[in-house]
Amino acid sequence: VEAAGHMPLGRVLTTKVLSVLGGLDDREAAKDKHVRQRCVGLVCQLLDAMPADCDLRISENTQQVLLQLSRDRVPAVRQSATFGLALAGGSGAADALVTLATRDTVARVRLTALSRLQALWMMQPCAEHILSLASRTMDAVIPVRCQLFATLATCPMPTTSCLAELLCRGLRDANAVVRAECRAMVWAWVDFDGGNSAQGLLSLLQNLKSGDVVSGQCY
Repeated sequence: VEAAGHMPLGRVLTTKVLSVLGGLDDREAAKDKHVRQRCVGLVCQLLDAMPADCDLRISENTQQVLLQLSRDRVPAVRQSATFGLALAGGSGAADALVTLATRDTVARVRLTALSRLQALWMMQPCAEHILSLASRTMDAVIPVRCQLFATLATCPMPTTSCLAELLCRGLRDANAVVRAECRAMVWAWVDFDGGNSAQGLLSLLQNLKSGDVVSGQCY
């Protein structure tokens, strides 16, 4: 559907809603939290309907507004913004999602941010942020810990010094589902590079086990 001037209606609508959200084009940003939440949800639906390489979907203004919303004081708005960030992509989006996943005080926001990171990294694998994400192995919320390992499974195996600690915590987790997700992550890493990392992982796991760092029942 096209609006006046032969511009697609979805593009016109997205631009207007972004203006309301971000205070662009000399507009005052929406102050009502319900308006912000509904608008960011609408923007995400519109962006999702656009081609991945659409200039509006990946534009600086779009990313600017979504980054601003990822810092909103209302958890529901921050949570909704994660979907738009994953659609927009780019290093700025990944950085914002990692910040939400590791620092947000609300569990459902951390969980959604990790889930959106997983979706983003399935398209653009990246091991850059694993060191930051490793802190969530101690998250008090079981679904967050589960999602952490599911998200990391979409990345290449890291070479950072945190790898041993990451595996140790995951394989020793008190929850069986979390341990299973960690094991699934290990297998995904092996498959990721055609098995080239298998020997390194096996050596690391054997060292952890022989040092009684990881209980034998975890394997």
